[in-house]
Amino acid sequence: MMVDSFQKEMYEPFNFFLSAFLSAARSIIQYTYERAEILGRKPDYNMLVSERPILRYFKGKRDINIHVQPVKSIQQVNIDLYSSVTVQTKESVRIQMIEADGSISRDETYETPASVQSRQEKDNDEPGPVRSLHYRFDDWPGEEDVLELSKEYLVNLRTFVNNAHSTGLI
Repeated sequence: MMVDSFQKEMYEPFNFFLSAFLSAARSIIQYTYERAEILGRKPDYNMLVSERPILRYFKGKRDINIHVQPVKSIQQVNIDLYSSVTVQTKESVRIQMIEADGSISRDETYETPASVQSRQEKDNDEPGPVRSLHYRFDDWPGEEDVLELSKEYLVNLRTFVNNAHSTGLI
């Protein structure tokens, strides 16, 4: 639903789905923490979480979202302008034959036809601005947007679950 609302440029629904994602994605980590506490294996849990900083980051976002205020992404719109450059080159060669007395016996100029080089700055040939939309977290230091971070979080969560299962935490 986050991807769908992003593609439809529906900012408010995107933030609602982000809130749901933060809560749901945190549940398995919370469950694992509670199991580790019951089993007396909190150090094992802490090690699994510390190996994946993005898990801690999303935990912090979820905690803010639940206990302080709804987490909202920053809507960033980029507009890139492109243009093409045309360069015309023309070469000429001038030949002069100067006699010993200083007179010019031959004076000719040879010119090559003008050649045109054109360089396009973007992949398509449509002129004008290109618009791109991103939703970002204001405190994330990297270049990833919310969707990229969410995908990365899910990859890390799968690894966390596999490791927690193989070590007997869940």
